[in-house]
Amino acid sequence: MFEPLVSIKSLHKSFFRDSIEIKVLDPDVNNFNTYSDYTNPELDHIDLIAGQVTGLVSPESPDYNKDSVLTTKVIARIFNTCIKF
Repeated sequence: MFEPLVSIKSLHKSFFRDSIEIKVLDPDVNNFNTYSDYTNPELDHIDLIAGQVTGLVSPESPDYNKDSVLTTKVIARIFNTCIKF
């Protein structure tokens, strides 16, 4: 059904013990956008984001609605020119 598009391990060999496989379907058909004429967007890039996972956060916690987390960062960015469809 899907073929792997890219192996992130080759980009960051020192970071990963195992390879990561990302599977994406970017069909060349119109979507169901009813808000504009932009109905067939194209994949521009994929970001691989890493960070610490602390566990479940209660909705009553002040941390529940945080817009950012200090431990997260983009560790790989693959642009569509590098992705094999």
